[in-house]
Order: sequence, then C-alpha cells, then structure tokens
Amino acid sequence: MRVLTDINSLVTISDTKGKVFKSNQTIRVIDQIANDIAVIFNDNYLGTVPNDSAGRSALWNDIVTHHDSLMTARAIQDFTSKDITVSQGEDATSVVVTDAVTPVCAMEKLYMTVTVS
Repeated sequence: MRVLTDINSLVTISDTKGKVFKSNQTIRVIDQIANDIAVIFNDNYLGTVPNDSAGRSALWNDIVTHHDSLMTARAIQDFTSKDITVSQGEDATSVVVTDAVTPVCAMEKLYMTVTVS
C-alpha cells in the first residue's frame, strides 16, 4: 500500500466551497489561472487597450486561448468558451472577468471488484 496525500487546512465544506477545495491540486490550478490572467492583462491590456466591446473581446479571446492550453495540459476539463465573460466594471476603466473552470484531479483511490469463477 502507498499513501501520499497533498492536503490543505480546509476542514469545513459549504455550498460555496465543496470537497474539491480540500485538494491542493485544485487550489494550485485556480491560483495559476488567476496569476496567468493577471499577467495577460498587465502585459497586453493595462493602460493601452480601450475598454470597449472590441477591447473586452480581445481579452476574452486571450483568456479562452489560455484555457484551451490548460485543457490540452489536462489541468482543467469540460471547458467551453461560454464559461468566460468579460464585461465592463463599475467605472469606465475597469473590466470584470467571470470564469468557470473544472480542475482535473489526479487519481488517488482505486476500488476493484474481482469476480473469481
């Protein structure tokens, strides 16, 4: 038998933080997504791209491309471009990204049914 578990300190799950948030692998994936989107924004959009429909569409496209690469790397699954929206924020200079992802977790348990005849 071999046991290796990467755990974090979350012990109480809720409607907003389910069992998947107990996995550090999940936390690493969503932290990486947040960091990568921040880099995309800072390197390509901050202070240079207008906050209009075309500018927000370009940011949306870059995030979709990023997430497609995460799908290829098998870090997230079941992603579609409809899972991301980029809209204008409360003021003329802010944008709001709404992102829905399903991280892929590594296999940790094996259950078997063996029939002997």
